[in-house]
Amino acid sequence: MANRQYPETVLMHQFFNWLFYQYRYLYNASFHIPNEGKRSRYVANLMHLKAGIPDILIAYPIRNHAGLFIELKIKPNKPSKHQIEMMKIFEDNGYKCAVCYSLDECMTVVNNYLGAEDDRQCAVS
Repeated sequence: MANRQYPETVLMHQFFNWLFYQYRYLYNASFHIPNEGKRSRYVANLMHLKAGIPDILIAYPIRNHAGLFIELKIKPNKPSKHQIEMMKIFEDNGYKCAVCYSLDECMTVVNNYLGAEDDRQCAVS
């Protein structure tokens, strides 16, 4: 049921499972931003929700980036206008942003973010 109704949630779980085993130190500095869903304007304002916030933040600065935002999509979905605008704001402020359509794309984005020289791959602590 979750696979048919919420395929991006399935992808998110796959990604966090991979991150847990591949880069535990990144997993510990990463979280899902539960900004999606239908809510009343009152509840959205109460929770300070903003349109366009990406799904995942890896709060781990490296080289010239303050962290990595990942927006998960399942084809044929594409980033909304608000998502594109918000990712531009984050990039202008030193964050790396990516849109990923599969676990393989997520893995490539994270590996590229870290760079080949990362010697903490598969770290457990």
